[in-house]
Formats: sequence, structure tokens, C-alpha cells
Amino acid sequence: MSRHFQSPLFDRRQDTDDVGQFAAPQRDYDEQFAAFWPLYERRPIKDNDGGCQLPHLFALWVYLNESRPTHVIESGVWKGQTTWLIEAAVPDAQILAIDPAPQRRKWTSRRATYSTLDFGFQDLSLFPPRTTLVFFDDHVHAWLRLTQVRAWGFRHVVFDDNYPDGVGDPSIRQILRGNPAGKPAGLKNRIKRAARRIVSRQEIAVLETYSPLVLRKALLRLLIGYSEFPPLAVGETTRWGTRWRDSFGDVKPCLDPEKLTGAQRDEVNRTSAGYTAMCMLSL
Repeated sequence: MSRHFQSPLFDRRQDTDDVGQFAAPQRDYDEQFAAFWPLYERRPIKDNDGGCQLPHLFALWVYLNESRPTHVIESGVWKGQTTWLIEAAVPDAQILAIDPAPQRRKWTSRRATYSTLDFGFQDLSLFPPRTTLVFFDDHVHAWLRLTQVRAWGFRHVVFDDNYPDGVGDPSIRQILRGNPAGKPAGLKNRIKRAARRIVSRQEIAVLETYSPLVLRKALLRLLIGYSEFPPLAVGETTRWGTRWRDSFGDVKPCLDPEKLTGAQRDEVNRTSAGYTAMCMLSL
């Protein structure tokens, strides 16, 4: 008997184009964080610069624990911290971990299957659509990834780098708001953008041809549920130097600092500026 995915998402309340018409899930974040912290302290990679930090690892852990997928596809392994977390959270799940640069990996799972072939070229026919969770942390245009997800019939997707307006790579958050992504700043980023034109023409076509407003209408037709994980703490500025309120609005932190230990509070404060509103979608 196949079991159904337990979606922890914002569910659409009615047939509308208003993004606000998604009902927020009810969680006791303080209780969940207390349960997550002992696992976080055992993480194999203490310096995961460039990868998921505490706010993102906690969010992914909550999504995995609430949904209990039978299969997980991870696109963007980096050093291997999130593969470790996936295995720890859902030890019975089958994991496909995809990254074009395996030499950067510091932790390797004995249970996961690794591949350097891009997600868009994988044969995923053996992954059950209803109980597979797809996790993207690869900085590819979010709409391109969703079209590939839909081709295989997958219903449940998590995006790590869900950037606010005007910064970073094209994200679900930007599409839902009908606003553009950031423009490359500095010579290094402009060179990377030029290289992407050569190696990923399809992504550039999506990036430069389609209006954010058109993508918004298309995305709203696909969405059944949408959830942005709240920040653990709120600062004055974001990682991009913008004011927090300008980028993320009046979102409140989900943890009560009075319920944290000193070590927990220090780690939350150290990593909170890297918050990118990780999101989960049901299609």
C-alpha cells in the first residue's frame, strides 16, 4: 500500500490569485528547536560557509519531520551537511544527492546515491511522485526547476535560496511577488553570469525572456500550498546590506530568546543574518 505525503504547507483557502490566501501551519517552534538542537550539535561540518546554516538546517529538518517522505532528491550537495541532515531526519528514505562538483564534499553518506548529472537530465521514473520530496539548493532559476519537477509529476518541493526582491538568483518569493531578481555586482559575478549563458542557455532564456508578472500568474496556477519558514531571529540588516523590513517585511522571529540557552542564543545570532526564507511548495 502506498502512503500519502503529509504536507505541512500553507493550504490555499479559496480559488484566488492572492498569495496571502494561504493558511499558515501551526507549530511550536520553541519545542521543535529544543528537539533539533542535540542533532545540530552533532553536525559533521562545523564550518559550512557557502552552505546551509542553522536557520536553513532547522527549517529543512522541520519540513522533513512533518512530511516523512519515502524518497528525497537533493540538488546541490556542497560539503554534504544537508545530505547528513536528510539521512538523520528520515533514515528510511532513499536519497539521490546531485552535485556537479563532488570534490567539494566533506561528508559522504553510505546510503545515498550520488550523481554529477544535472537534475534536469536525470531519469527519475522510479521515484514515486506523491511521496518524494525534491530539495533545491543549486541556484538555478526556480521556474526552470519547477517545470522539470512537473515533468516527473512530483508534488512537493523545497527551495533553500528563496531570495527577496532585487537580490540573488531568481526565486519563488520573487516570482510570487511579480518582482525581479538581483543584477550581478562585481567582475567575478559578471563573469559567472557570462559563463552561465554558455553552459545553461535554457536557464538564461527563462531569466531574460519571461516577465516576472507572467511567471507569477503561471506559478499561482500550479500552487496548492506555499510556506516560507520564519526567521529564528531578526536583525537590522540582511546579508545583502538591505534593511530587514524592506526585504522580508514585518515577519516576526519564531523563537523566544528567553527559552534558549546561552550557546543556542549565540548560534542563532551568529547565523541569523544568512536567512533566506527557505520555502516549501505543494503542486
